[in-house]
Amino acid sequence: MSSRFRIVFSAAQGAADLWTYGEDALVGRAEALADDELPALWALAGSYFSPTADLPLHSSLWADKARAFALITYFEGALRPLARERRRPRSRMPSHLANAQPVPSTSEWIARAHGA
Repeated sequence: MSSRFRIVFSAAQGAADLWTYGEDALVGRAEALADDELPALWALAGSYFSPTADLPLHSSLWADKARAFALITYFEGALRPLARERRRPRSRMPSHLANAQPVPSTSEWIARAHGA
């Protein structure tokens, strides 16, 4: 899938998205992502955030689901359904994930999202 659209997010935000959809086994891997791995994930998430993306999904597509699908594909090498389609209650999210910075903190990473 190719798209010029990007969904920019931090490793911590990706980990929070995985937790939200029950992908607990992948949360730690997302938290450990290196900054230089993120731009490829932004592009993949952007390609999934499309009505033409053939996702294993029976409910509405939101950006957090596109990010979770991108991370699953990146870690496992293939797209598969989310462990759960409905979000877990945010009130139950571990505090370190609930307080995740949504985007990388430096403008350098934002520039990378746009191919600069």
